[in-house]
Amino acid sequence: MYLVVFKGLAGTGKSTLSRALGRHLGWLVLDKDDIHDAIEANANNASPLAYRILFRMAEAALEQGFSVICDCSLRGLEGLENVKAVAQRTKAEPVIIECMTADERVWRSRFEARIDLSSRRLTDWQEYELLIAGARADMTYEVDVPHLVVDTSRPLEMTLAQVLHFLER
Repeated sequence: MYLVVFKGLAGTGKSTLSRALGRHLGWLVLDKDDIHDAIEANANNASPLAYRILFRMAEAALEQGFSVICDCSLRGLEGLENVKAVAQRTKAEPVIIECMTADERVWRSRFEARIDLSSRRLTDWQEYELLIAGARADMTYEVDVPHLVVDTSRPLEMTLAQVLHFLER
């Protein structure tokens, strides 16, 4: 049983790859942004609450014997500690798949094509560039569980094959 958690900045292909992986393996995919969007109107600073709900839902599914894929940015060391705690309690294998896009033109194009489902989701690249430095700082920490970094500027089929090969080991 696996707890696969995606990590990466906005627009790097986490959702596309996590959904493709979920379809291929028949595993449950939980998206932190879906949870955030559902609670945003009713909560101040909804992101921490969305993460708590995400990991509680993942834990409940794991307790029932299902492997789970979590689509989130996994910003901050606290998120990694939550992954490890849930995996330990459920005896699941934790895996972090970190998405990055080596080709900035591809990344920018994806970012700008995102559909703004709520007022919190940026779709303007220039605004996002101002936030990237802080976001990168929040995501710079040592990952001490099985961890794969993938370049999602490559075709989806190639990236999915790389992730599947990593999970097989």
